[in-house]
Amino acid sequence: MKTKIGVCALLGLGGMLPLAAQAGDTLRPYIGISYVYATAQDLKIADREIELPEDVTDFDDDVSTGKGFVGLDILPWLGLEAQYIYLGETEEYDVELKGDVYTGAAVLSLPLASDFVTLFVKGGMAWWDVEANGPGRLDLNRDGSNVFYGAGVKFNILPHLSLRAEYERIPVDKDNFEINFDLASAGLQFTF
Repeated sequence: MKTKIGVCALLGLGGMLPLAAQAGDTLRPYIGISYVYATAQDLKIADREIELPEDVTDFDDDVSTGKGFVGLDILPWLGLEAQYIYLGETEEYDVELKGDVYTGAAVLSLPLASDFVTLFVKGGMAWWDVEANGPGRLDLNRDGSNVFYGAGVKFNILPHLSLRAEYERIPVDKDNFEINFDLASAGLQFTF
């Protein structure tokens, strides 16, 4: 169900891109991709903190972890954005952790330095699917939704191409299972 909602949201926003492109400067659609470095923090099962080995909290560098996003700037300071994030997969000390996330967010922007640099914050809903498997009774498959937030900076390097760097925190909390995903990403955004 979560996957269908996320796919429909991405397709719906993506389907608006050609219409928004015809609307002129008022609505500015964009798409992009980013490389994501993800860490898992603060694992709790049934209100009991689980200490993960250091190698488990950092997703394996050999895994291609990334995200794709589409958005629509409604005003120079306000936009909407949807994204798919692949959290990667890691296995260390017989503990395996993997997951993916769909998000929908409002984005508030503050253009600086003659619009070359733009600071932004965003917040909204994250629909996630996380699996944690390991020794003993650690065998969890959870999906759900939580509020998430993030902040970043965008550098307009060409008229329609920007370099983006951002940080996001996605808390996962359901059925006595809690974990926080911290995401640092860098990528490219193409604005129509």
